[in-house]
Amino acid sequence: MGSISILDKIKEADMVLVGLGEEFDGAALPGQDAGYGKGCGLLDEAGLSWLIPAWNEFYVRKSGEGSCGRALKKLSALLEGKNYFIVSVSTNSEIAGFDRTVMPCGSILRKQCGEGCAGVLEEVTDRDREWMEACFMELAESGAVCAEGGLGVCPVCGAPAKRETNTMPQWAGSSWYFLRYVDNHNDKELVSREKADTMLPVDMYIGGVEHAV
Repeated sequence: MGSISILDKIKEADMVLVGLGEEFDGAALPGQDAGYGKGCGLLDEAGLSWLIPAWNEFYVRKSGEGSCGRALKKLSALLEGKNYFIVSVSTNSEIAGFDRTVMPCGSILRKQCGEGCAGVLEEVTDRDREWMEACFMELAESGAVCAEGGLGVCPVCGAPAKRETNTMPQWAGSSWYFLRYVDNHNDKELVSREKADTMLPVDMYIGGVEHAV
């Protein structure tokens, strides 16, 4: 009897847990470009290192390289009709298009208070995206760094808002998050015994060492 391919296993599985690593940031491609590295350095020097993931997406899009996007479309087709969860350490905004997704190391789609006010977490708006696009165009063409404050201000203290940078410790969170997904609204315990017995273990886990479960 021949070996069963991973694609066949996915097709047969009722529940699939998918881990997406930093390779979905597409950083390998812009990382080879001197302009990208210079931009990262300038943003860091200006205290705007939290914009680097968005700068990365801009540069990948500017290059026309679309391998990560194609991979995510194939993944979407594989998961159609499946009970699945996706956990990503990548901040690629395309990943947020999946219904059941957690991006534990921050998200390009959210912004928070620059001074750390608790409970302040808002959606990145179209205006915010336009500001980042203009900012990165200027950075790519002339090396000029935009001034902080383009994402608006905190509604509590008035400090400049910034892209959400971290929502969960990386390796520390990777050993238990799959339990929480089956009962994420439970405010009494991590996961109920009933739901854990019904939905776990998953039939297949796909991911790298950063999602060691």
